[in-house]
Amino acid sequence: MVKDLRRLEWRREKLRAAFMVQDMVEAPVGDATLDVDRLETCLARLAERERMVVLLTFYAERTAGEVGKELGVKEGHVRVIRHRAVERLRTCMTSREVAQ
Repeated sequence: MVKDLRRLEWRREKLRAAFMVQDMVEAPVGDATLDVDRLETCLARLAERERMVVLLTFYAERTAGEVGKELGVKEGHVRVIRHRAVERLRTCMTSREVAQ
């Protein structure tokens, strides 16, 4: 059991190193409506597990099953985490609060 926990933590560290690059988010060419700084702030406000699910799903283009295997959770739970994270991102991006 300890070995499995260490392996899981090693995988998470590997994923963080691969996908948590600061300059990762770039505005698409010609898209003046995307506020990259605000998106980075909103992503940073997510819980680590939510952030990893969002990044692996949309940045690394992995399926819920693949993300679940990487993070050690069930596929259905990945979908729930993703749904809640996207809703939090949407709320954050559309709020009038100044990004900090």
